[in-house]
Amino acid sequence: MNRHDPVASAADSIRFWRRVSGHTGRCRVLGFVAYGLFLLGFLPAGWAVQLDYVPTDYPVPSTVKEAVRRQLPRLIQSHHVLFHRRIPADLKVQIQVVRTRQEFEAIIHALGFTEPATLGFSHTSKIRQVSSGLFQIQEARIYAWAQPDEAVLTSILLHELTHALTDACVWRAPDWYMEGSAELLGAPAAGLYRLKRQTESQRWQVLREYLQKQKLPGLREFMRASRHDWNRLFPHRPDLGYTAAYSLFHFFMAHPAATRLLMSAVNSPEVALADNPSLGCANYLDRHSPGGLPRLEKGWHEWIQRQAETNGTPAQPTQWASPPVPSKIKPNATKL
Repeated sequence: MNRHDPVASAADSIRFWRRVSGHTGRCRVLGFVAYGLFLLGFLPAGWAVQLDYVPTDYPVPSTVKEAVRRQLPRLIQSHHVLFHRRIPADLKVQIQVVRTRQEFEAIIHALGFTEPATLGFSHTSKIRQVSSGLFQIQEARIYAWAQPDEAVLTSILLHELTHALTDACVWRAPDWYMEGSAELLGAPAAGLYRLKRQTESQRWQVLREYLQKQKLPGLREFMRASRHDWNRLFPHRPDLGYTAAYSLFHFFMAHPAATRLLMSAVNSPEVALADNPSLGCANYLDRHSPGGLPRLEKGWHEWIQRQAETNGTPAQPTQWASPPVPSKIKPNATKL
């Protein structure tokens, strides 16, 4: 069997979150050691990555800061496992949270972003009307605006923080990769798992519906597209670009052979030095994957069908705001 054949290795699928959470092999030992050092106070949360909250008229709740601080080691560990690279010890990420959406929109427009509907974080509404967060690479700064629910604000910051860590590991990457990884790796764990679960079933059901109605873009077209193209690929629902990116990254991470293939593409000079990294990545995967993009597309579609069946019936709209707590799920578990 070719080690880069993700479809043929589907039977050997391993949940990525188990690997990055320290549940297998060497990662398990390192995870326990790191967590023990953290509890004893010898290992600072964040492993030397500095988070600097920029003062504004909105004081970020201490509970949000603490939740982000506790999740940071997990994010760093996941990037170590994925990229086999260490996050720079001097990495400093600034976080600026303003009070109102209008203030946030004014900031992103001043930065030159004219299409806020396709920026940032996608979990905060069924049909996203405005961006909720933005990571600005040049300044290494996260911009966000206050949310009524602290769990939502925490998730936005973790999503954008994932962008910051990924940017420290790779030179350039396709938009679907950046957003898909932030949607998956940036998902909050521990007591915030309910926010993740409330959209998990819905997102797979929607994708299956689009697939069955032949409204889901082809893999080649989607991989080559930028975030700005999502308005065209998903008319009136650009938020589904994030959902599709999540599902595609989920597919690659769930199959070890596909994970290796994707990492080899992202780390290749062909992608890093390309004028269009999305096009470069799609071409690399087409050449180096057995069966090319058509076979990967088949595997992606089968994965969507499988996850839609596994996750069952989506919650009703009235339940999305306050989903019930599943009695069989432990507070420290996150289902991906």
